[in-house]
Amino acid sequence: MQFVMIFSLIIAVLSVMFALQNTAVVSLKFFIWTFESPLGLLLLIALTVGAIIISILTLPSWFKNKRIKSIHQKELGELEENLAKYRTDLIDTQNKNKDLRQKVLELEEAKENLEKAHQKTLQEINDLRNALSNAELTAEEAEDLLHNVFLPWVQTPQNLLNIENPGAYLFTSARNAALKLSYSRTTSR
Repeated sequence: MQFVMIFSLIIAVLSVMFALQNTAVVSLKFFIWTFESPLGLLLLIALTVGAIIISILTLPSWFKNKRIKSIHQKELGELEENLAKYRTDLIDTQNKNKDLRQKVLELEEAKENLEKAHQKTLQEINDLRNALSNAELTAEEAEDLLHNVFLPWVQTPQNLLNIENPGAYLFTSARNAALKLSYSRTTSR
C-alpha cells in the first residue's frame, strides 16, 4: 500500500515537471472538436483520463478479490475453531486413555492379588484338610466340617477382606469346630 502511494507521488511530480517544461500550444482534433491547449496540459489530461479508465476497469476484479478474501477469512476462522475443538477433544481423549490405562493397571494388580490370595487359600484348605484328617475324624466328618466352616465365607467373601489374616482365622475356626465335634462325640458316649 505504501509502495503504491510513493509510486503515485513520483508519477505526479514527473507529470507536473513535464507539463511545466512543455508549454507550447498544440492543436488537438477529436472527431468534430478541435482543442488548442499547451502540450503538457493535454498530456496530463490524457494521463488522468487513462488512470480513471484503468481504475474503473479494475474495480470489478478488486471487489471480487475482496469478496473472495472475505469468504476465505471466514472459512479460515471456522477451520481454526474446528482445529481448536479437535485439539481439545484429542487432549480429553488422551486424558481418558491415561485414566483407563491407570484403571487397567489397578485391575491387573487386584487380579494378581486375588490370584495370590486364592492360591494361598487353596493351600490353607489343603493344610486344614490334612490336619483334620489327622484328627481322628472320618473323611465325611472332615468334609462336613470344612463345608460348615467355609460356607459363610463363600456366601459372603467380603468378610475375608475385613480380617487381617483370613487363613489363620479359618484354620482356627476349623480347629475349634473339630474340637467341638470331638467333644460332642466323647460326651455322647
